[in-house]
Amino acid sequence: MLLNRIPTPSRTPHLKNISCNISKSMIELLQKVKDRMLDTFFPAFCVGCGRNGNYICERCTLFLSEAEPICPRCYHQSITGEVHLQCQKGNALDGLVSIWEYEGVAKSLLYSINEAGVTHVIPEITELAFQQLVEQKERYTPFFKTLLSSDCAITFVPRYFKEEKRRGFNQALLIAKAMGRFSRKGILSSLQKLNNISLEHDWDREKRKGILKDSFSFKGVSGRLPTQVVLVDDLWRSGVTLNECALVLKRSGVEKVWGFTLAKVA
Repeated sequence: MLLNRIPTPSRTPHLKNISCNISKSMIELLQKVKDRMLDTFFPAFCVGCGRNGNYICERCTLFLSEAEPICPRCYHQSITGEVHLQCQKGNALDGLVSIWEYEGVAKSLLYSINEAGVTHVIPEITELAFQQLVEQKERYTPFFKTLLSSDCAITFVPRYFKEEKRRGFNQALLIAKAMGRFSRKGILSSLQKLNNISLEHDWDREKRKGILKDSFSFKGVSGRLPTQVVLVDDLWRSGVTLNECALVLKRSGVEKVWGFTLAKVA
């Protein structure tokens, strides 16, 4: 009977390709519908001046303060963002790229994401961040060398599962996904947070380090673990969170870890 006919082996790959193409088309269509609904019910207004059209208009991008690259160990200037040679011992991160200083418009952008839940701002500002990096690609050559390596993947700082469920999103994951689309890299969900500890803004680095110690663990990946990873978060404040996550990745077999954040506290 025709209904029970099994495709011959020569036709099966073709059918799989058709199915795959249909699935991709449906995903793209659903994304377009979602974007149009967001534009209709939640129109974009610039967080800087309130102008309609984008979450940050061309004029207000001039008020974004570029973050000075620093060594993620000693906090002193590093032209390329790489950890200083003398700082490599005891530091899990091999480098750090933060795009803007955490002030003014950049602070308002992150507030709109983290506190107001306006997560659909993330693709726009991540694209803006990448444009800034590309404009200075010579300066960020070590970072791009890692990101564009054939054996590199993107991962992110996890949130405690109950907290993520309550909020409905993890901004670090959403930034990582936006980065993955621009760089054509896969996203690894390789880490998990073991507790719901919240850090106070006025705690110093040593106190933060003591409280966050052993708060993250490696939950494994499907397939082979890449040797290089870009670790994503929204904000660099003390560096403790990123370094703790990087340490877990290094212990699990990753050889090089670069941190990436949209903003950095001066």
